[in-house]
Amino acid sequence: MLKEFAKQVLQISPKIPLFILDRLIKESQPTDKRAKVVFSALTKAGPLANGKVSAFEFLPTFCDTLRRNGFATEWASNVAELDASLSDEVPVFLVHLFGEDHSDIFSAKVLDLEKKAIATFNTAEAGQLLADKLASHKAFVDAGIPVPTLRETGGFVRSRFGTALPTEIQEGTDALPAEDERRIFTDFIDTRIEYDGRLFYTTVRIVCIDDTILHSYPRARDAKEENPSVHAKDTPLEPALVEYLNDVLVVPNAEAFEGIARNLHHVLGHGFFAHDLVIDNVSGEIFVCEGGFKFDDPSYWRHMKRISSDLPSQAVLFPIQSFAKHSSETFCRRCLSILEETQVKAASAAGLGSN
Repeated sequence: MLKEFAKQVLQISPKIPLFILDRLIKESQPTDKRAKVVFSALTKAGPLANGKVSAFEFLPTFCDTLRRNGFATEWASNVAELDASLSDEVPVFLVHLFGEDHSDIFSAKVLDLEKKAIATFNTAEAGQLLADKLASHKAFVDAGIPVPTLRETGGFVRSRFGTALPTEIQEGTDALPAEDERRIFTDFIDTRIEYDGRLFYTTVRIVCIDDTILHSYPRARDAKEENPSVHAKDTPLEPALVEYLNDVLVVPNAEAFEGIARNLHHVLGHGFFAHDLVIDNVSGEIFVCEGGFKFDDPSYWRHMKRISSDLPSQAVLFPIQSFAKHSSETFCRRCLSILEETQVKAASAAGLGSN
């Protein structure tokens, strides 16, 4: 109910959801802050970036944990506020809250302001790349990241931008030509797995901060629906199925997932990501289908919550506040590592300057 109310008041002012979030944070600002984290909410969705974060469940605990670890937190709802927030006596980390398709953040001013932060997570540039599945596909290929091969016609056909167009498997004379720039055409990777006499299309999602995987989990869709596009809501609420898929898809591939996460981080920079992977059901090869910004996965944990007590493999997600704490602690360690790297570089530069 709080979320729906916030969506309504967002139309009046983006500051109202931020006011609500501030009231949900229990910890005071640290008196002896080691750094500051600025959350920008510059797009029309404000802090309620659809599908990217469970704002009122996740962010308060995330910020509480930051403050307990000596990181001050601030919100910026416009460019002027962001400019002011980035000026501080301590290092400032910038975290953008936005969906990749929110193009209103892609401005020269925002790109310039990002340079004032010691590090920016979910950069505007990475958002622009991820918004275009064809552009990101080519960038991943250049980085040696395994992706399904592009085709000239047919195959696995999906929307190039967002999810406006249906996902289809097209072969033969009815296949669309790849000149249709609204779509991306790749080889179809057969991910179907049999369980209890039924076939399911499958994917694995890895949720990461930079290259650190916070959680990996399977999703599935009954093949009887004849749609290989798998989303959280498609996953049957069958604990035994989810645990089985976790055992055959996630557990044996954990090391490979870590390598993929590292390579994607090299392409995308700092960020909170969800990368969707498909695994060939014959060869076992792993391919990156697509990636995007995501702090948590609202559609997944809300869908699975009703059976969470029977999902030991998904325990890290429940309650979501526990996952937010885990995520924030990981983010703190990453920020401290960046601070240390910066100090080492500064000391090295100073030493070279004195010689």
